[in-house]
Amino acid sequence: MCAVAVRVAIACSSAWSSGGVESFTGRGPFESIDGQLDGLDLVGWTYSGDGYLDATGLHVTNGGFPSPEGADQDFLFRIDDLENFSSSVVIENVDLGEADFLDTSIIGISHAYHGTVSGQIGGLRAVLAENERSGPNEWLFSIIVTTNLGDTDFVSVLVPSGDDIGLTLSVVADDNIAFAEFYDTVGSDEPTAVLGPIQLPPFAETIEYTSRVYMQASGVTLSNGAITRYSSLSLDAWNGDINGDGVLGIADVNLLSQAIWDAWKEPQFDVNEDGATNAEDLEYWVHDLRNTWFGDADVNGEFNSPDLVNLFQIGQYEDGSERNSTWSTGDWNADGDFTSADLVLAFQDGGYEQGPRPSVSAVPEPSTALLFVLAAMMSVSTTRWNRV
Repeated sequence: MCAVAVRVAIACSSAWSSGGVESFTGRGPFESIDGQLDGLDLVGWTYSGDGYLDATGLHVTNGGFPSPEGADQDFLFRIDDLENFSSSVVIENVDLGEADFLDTSIIGISHAYHGTVSGQIGGLRAVLAENERSGPNEWLFSIIVTTNLGDTDFVSVLVPSGDDIGLTLSVVADDNIAFAEFYDTVGSDEPTAVLGPIQLPPFAETIEYTSRVYMQASGVTLSNGAITRYSSLSLDAWNGDINGDGVLGIADVNLLSQAIWDAWKEPQFDVNEDGATNAEDLEYWVHDLRNTWFGDADVNGEFNSPDLVNLFQIGQYEDGSERNSTWSTGDWNADGDFTSADLVLAFQDGGYEQGPRPSVSAVPEPSTALLFVLAAMMSVSTTRWNRV
């Protein structure tokens, strides 16, 4: 099975690697380079703006300044050393206001690129704009190519506006072409509009891409919304390294669990390549890719007493807070909470105090003694929390 984020005729391998996914939930391990955002999934972000990040996304508010006082803009960028790739952004609760002749509201995803030897530079953008060319309840959707030689090429089309939208920008460097997609409803199986192919300048050397997501308002109009997801996918072999850091670790399994819960459709979450993202992908990641057990909270390859001791010290077991848990805090069935169902799943998996998981083996059954220990730990935890 070969799945791609855009519907273009390109050769692809059996799976994905490089790049990663940013969930914008504030649960990640990284801080932006500038120090403004904490809890990011991907390393290397730089942020400019006055938005704030919480569990529901990066909330951006721009606009309301009378022209010609200038543009109000928020943007994120990071370097992606990819060649054939696709980047996507999801923005919810979008409000681009109502523009007149002097006003423009923009949502965009772009790649600035340069040749590391010749110094040749250029830019590729997919842009949604509320301006004098767009009518009521519609936006101007464009894909734009620029170079330092002064050349510009673009394709535009009017599209219906939406509240929760998606943009995808894809580069097929082997053929020097690019495509863009717009979704006026998040979760749609088919894009509202597809632009391209558009020709890119040829490069005969290594390329470095700087990817950027931005929202901008010029004049009294608005550019508001919550950025809830960003992904950058390569056509190299995918190995379950969802955040692209070269390690199969906690960040990857946390993202996969969130993808299962939120029904994300990007192909890198379908790690078992059966055409769907579900609990079977989580089992495949745990058993076949990471070669560990359910219950291995620290993803060190073993499920043992330190995992359980640390979890109950963290204290999220049946704490009454919805969707506040991740794999490393006890959510092993991808429902967002640490409950008895997770403990039952882990002990049924049979890896407690069995050491590293063999590549091929019969799954050991949980012993009566282990189940007794589990019941005792759950009882102690419940008693402690009832005393609070």
